[in-house]
Order: sequence, then C-alpha cells, then structure tokens
Amino acid sequence: MESLSGNYISQLNEYQQKTQCTVEYEEGSTDGPSHNKTFTMRAIVNGQRYPEGTGKSKKEAKLNAAKNALDAIKNTPNTEPTTSSVQNALNNMTVSQRNYTCWLNEYSQKSKLCFKAHESTKMDPRNTTQLYTYVCKYVCGGREFPEACGNNKRDAKEIAAKCVYEELLKTQEVTAFIYLDCLSISFFQYFAQVGPNMNVQKPAKPSGGQTSNQATKSRFLEDFDSINPIGKGGFGRVFKARRKLENTHYAVKIVKSTKKARREVGALAKFNNANIVRYYSCWVEDTAYRHESSESYSHSDSGSDPGTKYLYIQMEFCEGDTLRAWIDKRNSSNVRDPERRTDAAQINRQVLKAVEYIHKEGLIHRDLKPLNIMFSSEGTVKVGDFGLVTAAENDNDVQLLERTKGTGTRIYMSPEQANQTSYDRKVDIYALGLIYFELIWNLFTLHERKKHKLIDQMLRPRPEERPDASELIRELDRYTNIRNADKDNRTI
Repeated sequence: MESLSGNYISQLNEYQQKTQCTVEYEEGSTDGPSHNKTFTMRAIVNGQRYPEGTGKSKKEAKLNAAKNALDAIKNTPNTEPTTSSVQNALNNMTVSQRNYTCWLNEYSQKSKLCFKAHESTKMDPRNTTQLYTYVCKYVCGGREFPEACGNNKRDAKEIAAKCVYEELLKTQEVTAFIYLDCLSISFFQYFAQVGPNMNVQKPAKPSGGQTSNQATKSRFLEDFDSINPIGKGGFGRVFKARRKLENTHYAVKIVKSTKKARREVGALAKFNNANIVRYYSCWVEDTAYRHESSESYSHSDSGSDPGTKYLYIQMEFCEGDTLRAWIDKRNSSNVRDPERRTDAAQINRQVLKAVEYIHKEGLIHRDLKPLNIMFSSEGTVKVGDFGLVTAAENDNDVQLLERTKGTGTRIYMSPEQANQTSYDRKVDIYALGLIYFELIWNLFTLHERKKHKLIDQMLRPRPEERPDASELIRELDRYTNIRNADKDNRTI
C-alpha cells in the first residue's frame, strides 16, 4: 500500500481555506470480520464526489479519501470562467458539479415554501445493469414539478431538484449571485418573488408595509455553512455546522421553543465544567432548518402551528465517538484488552465528576446513557443532552420534588424514576451503575460480576442506600491507586 506519510487531510483543509470551497466526508461500507475490518470513506468537495478511499481504520480511510480528492483536483484544468461566460457555465454544468438539492433547500428556507419529494421506483427493461430505477418529483402546494429518474435515490432527487430550478426560471424573475472558484461554481444564492403561477396558498401576515411573500432572513444560514446532520429524534435535530466568522465547527441543536427546551438552555448556560458539553449561545427563529437529506424541504415542521417558534442551541462539537460506540467496539473485539478495566474506571470517574457538578448545582440529569456521553478530540469525556434536566433544590429524605413519572430512557431508569413521581438525584447514580456495568461487563465471569461491590451499591433498589457521586469518585481513586501499586510491584 502507498505510504501515508503525507497528511492529505490537512492539505485538503488548506485547499478549502484558500478557495473557500466546502469539504465533507461521507462514510461508506464496512467489510470484513470484526477483527479485520476494512472501512470506506469518500471526500465531497463543492458537491463533487471523488473516488472512495479504504483503510483498516476510519482515520486511514479518510486519509486515502482526501488523497484521492487531491489527486483528482490536481488533474483538473485550472480554468476560471469570465463574467461574460457565467450563464453558459450555469447551463452546461452537470448535476455532480452543481448541488441542486442544496439550492432547493436554500430557496425553500428563504421563500418559506414547502417542497415535498415524492419518491418511488419503476421497472426499466432498457437498463441492463439494474432491474429498476429510482423516481423522484417535487410537489409545492398544488403544483407538481417534472418527474426525474436516477440510478439511486440521491441522483433522482438531485435531477428532480434541477427540474424545479429550470421550471422556476421559466415562470419567475430570477436574480442569481454566483460565487466562482478555480474549479467550478461553488455556491449560489437564488432570490425570487413568488409569482401567481406557483399556485401556493400562504397566510397573510400583517406587517407594516411588507408582503407575506417577502423572505425572512435566517441567522443560522447567514452565520453558518458546511451544515450536516449528526442526530435526530423526538427532541428535534442536531447539525454539525461551521461558523464562518471563527472557521470553527459547532453542534447546533434545533428544537421547538418549549418550556423543556428553554430549561435545557438555562441549565447549559450555568455550567462550567470540563466534563460537560460547553454551551455557547442560543437564539429563536420562526422556522426550523431542514437538511437536503430530509424527506421534505420545508422551513417549518409539517402541520405545526404557524405561531411555533424554534430554538437554536449552539454547543461544543465533540469530534470523538459516543460512549455507546466505545463500548460496542470493545465488545465486538475478540482480543482481550488488559487496559479496559483501567480505562473504564477513568471514563466512569470523568462522568461522575460531571454528575457531581450537576448535583452541586441543584439539578438532576435524568437521562444519563452511553449515547449522551461523548469524547472530545483530546479524549476528554463529555456529558450532554440536558433536555430532561430538572431542579433538585429542597430534595431531602423527608421531602422529594414531584416530577414526571417515567421520564427518561427506560432501560437506564431506576425503579423509582420509572414507577413514581417522587425521586431525587440518586436516579442518576442508578443509571451510572448500569453504564459502569456495560463498560466492564465482559471482563468478569458471571460469579465475579455479582460480587462487584461498587456497581452493586449504585444499583441498590432503595435510593437512600446508593452512594453520592463524591463517594464514588473517592472509591474509584482508591481502586486506581491499588491497581497502579500492583503494576509497580509486578515490574520490580
């Protein structure tokens, strides 16, 4: 295999900064047995997908993907279109050169229109390589746009988005601002007033002299680019996005502006702890951003109240894996890791430090689980997702706060959290006991697991019998000191 001594990822990042292009990495398939896997990754520059890179680790695959992209870029003729040839360049660009789905997403955001993608498949006897093709068409209000076909879902949606663009060019006045780099048109913004041919009914908004069709600005789109989804669920969506001003990536969580969401922001804003995901800022917008991979291109949730507001929470982006991935990776390995017991104790100690801090602030997390625990690029453990945080002031053995019964992730719930409305901060200790058990479970025989005193204390059915986070930290420190002393004795 060719030497990987050159840092191609850094070179591609440097190219990105010089040309102001966008660079993304797309994970591909993972082949081979668990002990000898081959990972695949592809670099995407300005929407152009370059040849895949492979490797025995994700890092090696990413390195090779960056190398393949750089090799292809170097072999591309360095021609820059003149201003007079801009329109011809627009007309002649291929789908791979120009990201029409990204444009459609941008247009829907600014015009506050909902473009829904209707996808299907159909048999194609003329195609000798596959039995059927993918079909996609967009619908906006009562108007249907032309149908498009592709070899996969992505291509079909891209071509269908191009059809929307071409149809709108025929019926509307269009102003396009085109930004060029040495390779291709990297990005363009499209502004238009919605004409009568769109046949879209929109509620009028009484706003001093402004029509309801006037596009509203989005702070998210103005301040950030390179936006990619990294998580979604009933809580909302989380995106990795680059803030242009600092050229720094953040995690931006978008949720409906509810009491629960504002409670999360209130908790995050107060926290200042190395083992808790750092909060930076938040703001409210009238609409929720939708990525191009979403099923519909709407700036607001379908069927939501027109008066709904959306909260954008800007947080620290953790480059590393989640604790869930850490556990699964080690459990799938056939090689016994002699350091796992020590690593698990160090991880658990960092989580306990975060929980100790949360409890001292008079709060309870209520949803501790491996998916909500992450690693920074330096390997520091970070606790996140404070959507279920609740106040714990005045909690004592006599008086417990009344709370929502069954709130949290059920498999990590203590008995009292699942079945009662009165409980205290010890529900977090119970969840941590289960997490600690997962961290080390395959290091013991069944008999040894039952004898593990620390975990046994954390999983006591009666919350008053569970130790506090501070006590557990002291026990883990004592355990670590004993382990280190044993190692020193063995090396003498």
